[in-house]
Amino acid sequence: MISFGTAEFFEHLRDELNRDGKFRKLGKGVYTARELIYIRDLKIGVWQETRDGFIEEFRLVPTTELKKKEEEAEIMYYVDGYDTLIKMLRGDESFVSMVIDGTLEFRGSMRKAMQIQGASDRMEILVRKIVNESVIPSKISFEKWAKREGYI
Repeated sequence: MISFGTAEFFEHLRDELNRDGKFRKLGKGVYTARELIYIRDLKIGVWQETRDGFIEEFRLVPTTELKKKEEEAEIMYYVDGYDTLIKMLRGDESFVSMVIDGTLEFRGSMRKAMQIQGASDRMEILVRKIVNESVIPSKISFEKWAKREGYI
């Protein structure tokens, strides 16, 4: 099984999304965006760059690159912590309800976010499936791994 957060995890996720005909169809012509999920308690992020419905880059962003990626991102989501992110990715918490209740803070182009909504909804379904099939380390284990790998 693949472990959440590793390069292998993000490559698998990217490849599965890019192979999914429904995701690609929904994104074609509308889904071009640079997105960042900022994980506040660990001060690291998840970067996604998509062009014309094809994900070109999907990876963990180390603390040292976070400021630069914040400046490059058109859409940013700020999540309070690792455990909250995992709940969202597993489907334990609704993405929309997390934005409404302030657990997940949105910044950036609302127009862009609305434009990519259809593809984003499809992505959410596929991400949940892949996350739930992966090894999810505890926050302590993930943090130790991230430090060892130079992300923190």
